[in-house]
Amino acid sequence: MNMNMNMNNISLQCASALFLLSCTGSGAEQVLTAQEQILAIEKSGQLPKLDRDPTLLGIDVNQNGVRDDIEEIINRRFESSEKRAAAMQLAIALQKSLVVDSMSRIAAKAAGNEIHRG
Repeated sequence: MNMNMNMNNISLQCASALFLLSCTGSGAEQVLTAQEQILAIEKSGQLPKLDRDPTLLGIDVNQNGVRDDIEEIINRRFESSEKRAAAMQLAIALQKSLVVDSMSRIAAKAAGNEIHRG
C-alpha cells in the first residue's frame, strides 16, 4: 500500500511539472542564444561592452598597452587617479601575459612576476 501511494505521489508530481511547463506562456517567447544574451546585457548597461575584435590584444589606439575597451571600463570604475593607475598597471601586465612565449620558462616567469607586482 505504501509503495502504491509513493508511485501515485510521483505520478502527481510529474503531471504537475508537465502542466506547469506547458503553461509558461503563449509559446511566442524568443529563445536567445548565449551571444544574444550577452549583447542584451551589455546593451542594458549591466555588463560593460567589450570590443569583439578578432585579435587577442584588441584595439589599442593610444598604444598604452591596454585594450581601449578595458581602459574605458577602468576609467569609469575607478574615480581616484591612484586606483586608476594601479588598475592600468595590472591590465598592462595581464595583457602582456596573453602573448608571452609559453615555451620560454624565463618569459613566463617574468610575466607572472609583473602581474604579481601589478
